[in-house]
Amino acid sequence: MKWTVLIANPAARALRRAPRDDQRLLRGELHSLEEDPYSGDTKMLRGTNRSFRRRLGPWRILFDADLERHLVVVTNIVRRSSHTY
Repeated sequence: MKWTVLIANPAARALRRAPRDDQRLLRGELHSLEEDPYSGDTKMLRGTNRSFRRRLGPWRILFDADLERHLVVVTNIVRRSSHTY
């Protein structure tokens, strides 16, 4: 069964600001959330009961999943960076 994916404003803004090549990768990953939000490199966030993060290289897609309504709300998209000093 397909899931409905909603993208919150902070996530949409982060997606627009991402480099064009990364935007393609992120959009593909957002489409894969429609099929199965629990697949791939997805982990439940500690201290929550329905918040998850999906890792895509240096990017993290943060989302909430409602199993009863088959609804995924992407709350934010964050780029992780490693600082080498």
